[in-house]
Amino acid sequence: MRAIREAEALIAEKPGVDAEIVALSAIGLAKRMVFEADVAVEFLERAADLARSAGNRQLLGETLRSLAFDYASGGDIPRAVETIQQAKGLLDGDDLMKAELQHAFVMLQAARYVEGISLIANVLDSFDIADPSLLELIHGNRGSARLTLGRVELAIADHHVVYDIATANDHPAPAADAALHLAQGYADLGQMPTAMHWQGVAGELYDTRVPHHVVGHMERAIVLIEAGLYEEATGVLESTIPRLEASDGNELMVRMARVHLIDVHMRAGRTAEALQVVESMKIPTDNSRFAPDLLLAAARVRLANRVADDTTLLSLLLDDDETEQDEGVHAMAVRLEAVPLAIRLGAADTARQLSQSVAHDVGGLRLDLLRAIANAALAVAAGDFANALLLLDETVSMLDRLRATLGATELRLLVARQGHETVDLAVGIALAESDPELLFTWLERNRASTLTLERMAHTPAIDVARVALRKVAEALEHDSDNPDLLAEVTIREADLADVTRTAGGTDHVVHELVALGDVVSRLEGRTLVMFFEHEDRLGALVADGRDRRIVDYDELSSISASVHHVAAGLRRVARGAGSTKGIDAAGVLVRHHLERLRATLLDPLGSVGRMLIVPSPTTEAIPWVLLGEIPVEVTPSVRTWLRPQRPESGTRVVVAGPGLTRAEEEVTAVAETLGASVVRTGQDLLASLDNTAVLHVSTHATPRYDNPMFSFISMDDGPVRIYDFESVGSSPRLVVLAACDAAASSSRAGSDVMGLGTAFLGLGSASVVAPLFVVSDEMTTAVMAGFYEALVAGLDTAQALARVVATAKSARERFTAGSFICLGRAVCL
Repeated sequence: MRAIREAEALIAEKPGVDAEIVALSAIGLAKRMVFEADVAVEFLERAADLARSAGNRQLLGETLRSLAFDYASGGDIPRAVETIQQAKGLLDGDDLMKAELQHAFVMLQAARYVEGISLIANVLDSFDIADPSLLELIHGNRGSARLTLGRVELAIADHHVVYDIATANDHPAPAADAALHLAQGYADLGQMPTAMHWQGVAGELYDTRVPHHVVGHMERAIVLIEAGLYEEATGVLESTIPRLEASDGNELMVRMARVHLIDVHMRAGRTAEALQVVESMKIPTDNSRFAPDLLLAAARVRLANRVADDTTLLSLLLDDDETEQDEGVHAMAVRLEAVPLAIRLGAADTARQLSQSVAHDVGGLRLDLLRAIANAALAVAAGDFANALLLLDETVSMLDRLRATLGATELRLLVARQGHETVDLAVGIALAESDPELLFTWLERNRASTLTLERMAHTPAIDVARVALRKVAEALEHDSDNPDLLAEVTIREADLADVTRTAGGTDHVVHELVALGDVVSRLEGRTLVMFFEHEDRLGALVADGRDRRIVDYDELSSISASVHHVAAGLRRVARGAGSTKGIDAAGVLVRHHLERLRATLLDPLGSVGRMLIVPSPTTEAIPWVLLGEIPVEVTPSVRTWLRPQRPESGTRVVVAGPGLTRAEEEVTAVAETLGASVVRTGQDLLASLDNTAVLHVSTHATPRYDNPMFSFISMDDGPVRIYDFESVGSSPRLVVLAACDAAASSSRAGSDVMGLGTAFLGLGSASVVAPLFVVSDEMTTAVMAGFYEALVAGLDTAQALARVVATAKSARERFTAGSFICLGRAVCL
């Protein structure tokens, strides 16, 4: 911007012709850098016309050299090539070298990556280049092209060169770009901690040194997408796309941003939102940069929304060999992702062509996963189930290895999304074969895998960030409306999330698969019910000592509606707000939908004594004990339930939190029953956990669905988050969370589960008793009294909850007791 002001001031002084040409060119180049491309072209064309009139070959050549790049950026490739050829005919020496480089960059803008890389190689062979800025341009552009083509290791080497040169010469913009491309490269290789480190380096540079670099900010979404942080990526893209659109001439960058926005919507399962993006934009018909990617992305979206025909499928295929050698990995990924979709639409031959059109020598974790899934889908279509299962096993093994490299539980949770398509294909095979054992194996493969890993790595940096957040949160407890403290909490949360994401895992791959027969032999009278969702329907694997069978239930939408009504009604009754008539009506609604769920989900099972439920996302919020008044254990995975139980040893602790009207009554009663000590601060709670066998928590709980690791319970000295519990070496055998929503989890279709309740399971607790919904303080006190009375009498945690429901003195008490579930394996005192 300073350059523009100085050049404009110079022109106003009416300098000589040469000075005016230079000033106009300077304004054009600067306008390009602030993403006003159309204005840049206008000034460069004025400079070229003036140089041509003055007969100044040198300045004309230099101006045409710059103008060619802007023509290419605007999509006019023929004009760009013609212009750069004119420039090369006017220049010699170092200026000719720069023109040759610009020719290479024009080819890269035209998506002719192989030709562009070859031209760069010729320049490096022909000229001795020492200028740091030129070296940054050369290696940066070549590295980006290599990254696009999937030559990841070579791309990383190029961008390390750029980062080192730019850092040494205090060039923040190229340093930030290099760091971001390093993040993308390491993400492609599946090295997410390293990728997130470089993402952080890039973010710091963009935020502090080059805040107006809109494209750089937009490209940060790419690494967030690969990490599974879809909400964050969506926010980045939706905030930067309008800024790009606000300046004319940025069509290529807008295209790129829309490609990524479509990608993140599709990966997150938001196919309708992706279709809205496609329908709101004009699909380019040229073959310039990102135009083919956008065309492919649009076709992929239409396929997923079942609004596609043969023309859409055929549009995904390549036209000629020249395009194939320059095809980017994103386009390859879209083509591979379309294979299972094409098969579902009955176009197996086209699906086979799509798979065969993708180069087999281009790697990277994402392409390897998609290639295996595409080949498995083709094998399924051909009836070759054995080969399909081998390929699917390969994909899950890749994801297991990836998960084990991650030190952040948050990122581990998100890996499951990448395995959703894999497990769905395997479930389809098991259903086609009517094979309960095979179905069990694959339902377990991707269920709660995070809980089987060792707890998150705790580096000094992680502990410093965690403690800093606790200190700010403690201050906020005493000054809750302080805007500076509220802002500081947000900053500290971001710091903690950032530092955990760069922590490495143990690299220890866990394979604890167990046969269905072994599980049945250990059920001890329970009926195992594993729910799953496949092609918009709910199903369940049911196994006990008598039988093993697959049950096909209703469409998901019908069951989901009843679950929603039950949850909403129970919350209304628990809060007790409004008129008596309204609360009674809510109770009637709850009973109606509970009966519908009972008839739909339990009646097909026949007579059962007690159940072990492994829920699907739609069935996670069902208060099972209200459906049948029998003992029910709910576990994220059978592996979690089967873990060896340690005997009760250690102290018993009752936690008393602030702000509950009946808390003291409950705390006193439970502490007396258990012979337990009472703690009121998070510091005392965390210090006690190493030697606690039974933990009862009476306080407020707050689930966080944006990042479940920030879910917390309230204490006198501020929130205690899952991150804090992870910092402790052990977890109580039995945890009772008498806190609203403490059993709620963040599970979405295809993702792993995590919430306060499952966090304790992951840290080693055998049994966690907690409510799914908001519960009444008054009724919770009564329910807990009955629950512990039953435990002291010798019942286990699941039996105790069932007894409290069966003996409730009022509908409200029954609803409160039924809102609690037994997570994990039921245990006795």
